[in-house]
Amino acid sequence: MASLSEVKQSVSALVRSQPLVAVFVGGTSGIGQNTVRQLAITHGADGQGLRAYIVGRNASAAAETIALCRQHCPQGQFIFVKAQNLSLIKEVDKTCKEIVRLETENAHREHTMPPRIDMLYLSIGRLGWGPREDTEDGIDSAMSLFYYSRARVIIDLLPLLRASSLPAHVVSIYHAGLEGNFIPDDISLRSPENYTFLNRRSHNIHLTNLFAEALVQQNPGKLSFVHVYPGLVMTTLFENSSLPGWVKVLMTLLWPLLRFMSQSDEENGQRMLYLSTTNFPSSGGQESNTTAIGSNGQRGSGVYAVDPKSRTVPVLKMDQKYAGLRAEGMVQKVYDHTMKAFEEAVAGRKFRD
Repeated sequence: MASLSEVKQSVSALVRSQPLVAVFVGGTSGIGQNTVRQLAITHGADGQGLRAYIVGRNASAAAETIALCRQHCPQGQFIFVKAQNLSLIKEVDKTCKEIVRLETENAHREHTMPPRIDMLYLSIGRLGWGPREDTEDGIDSAMSLFYYSRARVIIDLLPLLRASSLPAHVVSIYHAGLEGNFIPDDISLRSPENYTFLNRRSHNIHLTNLFAEALVQQNPGKLSFVHVYPGLVMTTLFENSSLPGWVKVLMTLLWPLLRFMSQSDEENGQRMLYLSTTNFPSSGGQESNTTAIGSNGQRGSGVYAVDPKSRTVPVLKMDQKYAGLRAEGMVQKVYDHTMKAFEEAVAGRKFRD
């Protein structure tokens, strides 16, 4: 386990290495806000230059986040990108198109480094408790936010990610290491008997890891992908969910105890930033004794599953869940499934697989 002091040293080295461009999809609250704020704090002390795009729905929350960041890093650029409904693929495309436009303009204005994205953090989501609710794309709304829309963001921003010289780091904040069942012949969980809260969560986890492996294979040396379970962090996710009222009441009663047990906002943000350091390189990158073990058991593989204390999920546990799926060609199948969902959505047709 990396201590908090070790984490901070690595993050400090990252911001000293070169000017950084970061995108936070879900950066106006919770873990995303913690991360962008800690980046501003660390950069304000040691950084070489920072441009951060903060994507969210709430303009007032974004203004508050940006004000906090500018207190610590007045020389940085913090840019709000408003998103309407990121559970819809076309809305994701629209939002990412705006990010590309802004980054292209900003980079050309500075005449220093080309347009790029060095760090992409994905933390959008909604806790759905009830029955399946499909979006107009034909995708379950909760699965869309936790998986499909995040995957679409990566695809849309891939040219800018590939332009990073670090190389680029993609961090998806969800439930790494908490896999349960995976049903290969019902990836979308269309069958009512398969659609449960736990199955949906487990499929989101599996899909995230398998899609990441496909992307890294297609972009060797260009991408590092980390799927992280942040542990107990006090956010507004429970408040903004469809959880039953009794669960919300229970959470309110337990809030003081949970806050005592939870990771601080500072540590949470620093540990998220740590995942974009050289300890988690792309495939074929330089290795050292601090290089993380990848999800396939190989050091420095480019795809990592990480727990709340910045440790990679044990290889044996990952092999139990993924070795058989890889042997069955599920990495490519998941990629094809996902790209077909995007194709149908862009064409205005409901995805039915």
